[in-house]
Amino acid sequence: MKNDNKPIAIIPLRSGSKRIPNKNIKLLNGKPLGSYVLESALKSNIFKEIIVSTDKKEIYDTVYNGLSEYVENDCKKHISLHLRSEELSGDKIQQEDVMLNVIEEYEKNIEFNNVYLIQATTPFTTPEDFINSYKLFLKNGCISMLSATKLKRFIWQYNNIIHNSGYFPINYSPLDRPPMKDFGGSYIENGAFYITKVSALKLFKCRLVNKVGIYEMQGKGADIDIDDMEDWEKAIKILKNEI
Repeated sequence: MKNDNKPIAIIPLRSGSKRIPNKNIKLLNGKPLGSYVLESALKSNIFKEIIVSTDKKEIYDTVYNGLSEYVENDCKKHISLHLRSEELSGDKIQQEDVMLNVIEEYEKNIEFNNVYLIQATTPFTTPEDFINSYKLFLKNGCISMLSATKLKRFIWQYNNIIHNSGYFPINYSPLDRPPMKDFGGSYIENGAFYITKVSALKLFKCRLVNKVGIYEMQGKGADIDIDDMEDWEKAIKILKNEI
């Protein structure tokens, strides 16, 4: 990949997690949670710069030092710290606000057209996921893209618009119920990463703008987005090959 076509990556690692205290630096099977996606991003070698955005330098230091010995020092020079202002450190701040702030700071010194938002709560994201998703993003001429897993189930939702009308199907018609073997299923956003053209993000202040593409993640743990201790324990079992 030509260097001028490489995207940047932003990994938000704010302190103050409530369900799992210090979640982003908590040791998951002996390694800080945030180090997993940082290492995968580095090993993919597709990023011009990988920016860890946090409100505490200690968080950056912990995930940086948690990288395995197999990560070459030459790769580590592409990691940098974005220390957030107080106004960007609250628990109600939108990720788009952080992305735009990082872009404003970094585009003064480097050129890039596309940006990844990578979330540390999905530790099973692989280097190949980043490589293949960016190839797909460019090939399909997407404006934005999200990672997802496929669910082959019929989905229903309660109708909040028409009073007392019950539930309605989201992804199929009961009048033409397909055999499961012919059913394509639906994509479930798994929160691992998002890709956006910088120009679109600036214009719409949103990470998902048409034309939206989907990159399907597969394999063990692809559907895990760690939010509570149940997710955490499941991730440990997968890492230990217990499930």
